[in-house]
Amino acid sequence: MEDRIFEIPDDVDRNSHEFDLALLDELKHLHNIPVRKFETTIRKIMRNKSTCKLWYTNNPSKEWDYTTKTYRECNYRCIPVSRKARHYFCLVLDRSEEGITVKDGFLTSA
Repeated sequence: MEDRIFEIPDDVDRNSHEFDLALLDELKHLHNIPVRKFETTIRKIMRNKSTCKLWYTNNPSKEWDYTTKTYRECNYRCIPVSRKARHYFCLVLDRSEEGITVKDGFLTSA
């Protein structure tokens, strides 16, 4: 996988909803990431938001997607461990022997 550069304008608020949506869009473009490199790849993208440690879980759950106003299934959630973080990044992953692909994702309130 080639490294894509996530460009951030200087005047952007890294804690804004718009910034989180841009990060989510970047996460949705991940395809066939080797299993052993998946967490590192997620951390590299999330480091654009915060240099804090990244909390994540692989447990399947139903979370509230306030964009669609419905509960949705996800099997991966992450958020920077920061008091300023306001959204969980909920992802639907497709795991195979070749790698992990992000099929869908949404934000939910922390």
